[in-house]
Amino acid sequence: MHLIFFALLSSFCMNSNPKSPRDFVWQNRILILEAYPGDSIWFEVDLDARLQERKLHVFQVDGSKLAKSTFKGEVDTPKFLEMLQSKNKSKVKWALIGLDGGLKKTGLENPIPSEIFKVIDAMPMRQSEINK
Repeated sequence: MHLIFFALLSSFCMNSNPKSPRDFVWQNRILILEAYPGDSIWFEVDLDARLQERKLHVFQVDGSKLAKSTFKGEVDTPKFLEMLQSKNKSKVKWALIGLDGGLKKTGLENPIPSEIFKVIDAMPMRQSEINK
């Protein structure tokens, strides 16, 4: 009986739809960034705790594909590309999406973790999380 339940659960997880940016609303903040030299800083182990503390997932796109992500599941890459491209009128390198799914900040230069963390930490919802 347990084996059947496990098999059903496994097949459900494997067949689940890829996540789009909308699936992260009220659960995680999102940083979508284009691939750039030195971008591996976002994927270093010593940054994990600070990303988790801020409920931040980083999605790096390279051309039309997802190059790297801190999210371990499957994602709908075109939706992430669309989010980066539709949220700006000029060509930007990155876009920060808040818990509410709204665009919080974009940038033309490569993002630095400490700068992104300052932006997040200044957000009212993040202040509420810190004060709890």
